[in-house]
Amino acid sequence: AGTYLVRAEPPAGARLDVARQAVTLDADRALDLALPQRARIAGAVRDDAGAAVERASICAHRAGVEIACARSAADGGYALRVAPGVYRLEAEGPPGARLVGQWAFDRVDSGDADPLDVRDADVGDADLVLARGLVLECTIRAARDGRPIERAQVCTKALAAPLPFACERTAADGTYRALRAPGRYWVWVVPPDREPLLAQWYDRADEGVRATALDLRTDSSVEVALEPGPRITGHLRTAAGVPVAGAKVCADTPFATGRICRETDAAGAYSITTRPETYVLNVEPPEGSDLVASYHAGKRTWAEAEVYAANVQLRT
Repeated sequence: AGTYLVRAEPPAGARLDVARQAVTLDADRALDLALPQRARIAGAVRDDAGAAVERASICAHRAGVEIACARSAADGGYALRVAPGVYRLEAEGPPGARLVGQWAFDRVDSGDADPLDVRDADVGDADLVLARGLVLECTIRAARDGRPIERAQVCTKALAAPLPFACERTAADGTYRALRAPGRYWVWVVPPDREPLLAQWYDRADEGVRATALDLRTDSSVEVALEPGPRITGHLRTAAGVPVAGAKVCADTPFATGRICRETDAAGAYSITTRPETYVLNVEPPEGSDLVASYHAGKRTWAEAEVYAANVQLRT
């Protein structure tokens, strides 16, 4: 008689996991144990010179949720035990190794990662190659008074591969540090919503077509001074006059090449800082609401929308 922890192990090679259950015995009894299904994702991590990478972090994600993580061994090998399903792998180099993290395989964004299907069979060849990176350091300031800009987005996009922009926020002192593989990059800086400053492309361009690619061959430092620009400000309300929070108010150029969107606050207020140009204003209602998207002044289509010139501060 007493309380016990009963442990059941599956036979070798089975796609099953260990089962554990506590049981209190004060008489003879029968106990049924269910062995949960398990799958295995394994491979090796190496750098771009072919050397094994020890203590790299590899995590399996399903539906955006981190399920399991492991560290690579001295030979670069790793293994993850997960429930059968479809996963995406995220890999990071060990601290101080200056290896560029990735979503398998060679992606910078989880949405572009290759899925690994272990519903019916294990995956044993999920090998990863982490490239040695260079440090790109940026300092973002306001051009007029030189103050640092916190929470500005610094976005980089490699010219060599069809990858999306990878964006991070600046710290309180306006600095940003990123580890990137050697190559040529577009660099785009977007100020936070509260700052009446213009977005800027490297090097001091207000449009992407005028941008210059940054050639990252060594550790590099870039200073960016953001200029003020004209603002479009106003409030978003329902037909009954109720403020609408969490909607997006967007300013589009006539050819939809310069879209700037800002979210409304709890009072329905918004503010868009953008370069001098002519714009069409449209509203995307909050997700899940019963409101209908529309253009400024209640217009329902692009053809009906009015065009506004933003060369001075506008209030709408």
